Amino acid sequence: MMHKTETLELATLLQGLNTIQMIESTLNVDRTRAIYIVHKLRKKGFVETKYRSDKTRVYHISPENALGGTSYLD
Repeated sequence: MMHKTETLELATLLQGLNTIQMIESTLNVDRTRAIYIVHKLRKKGFVETKYRSDKTRVYHISPENALGGTSYLD
């Protein structure tokens, strides 16, 4: 079970464009765990999914996605 601080830390660590394979190698986890992490981050609002022309999924992970793209620090 992931806590709020853990998901925020993962979102900042994985910030940017990622595929499942990139997440696997960055976190040194297996494919199933990488998919689970993306699932949990998506539920918290940190993930937007795009598809490349070869139908692979590319995940845009950012803490700002959970804010709807608005930064309240400015």
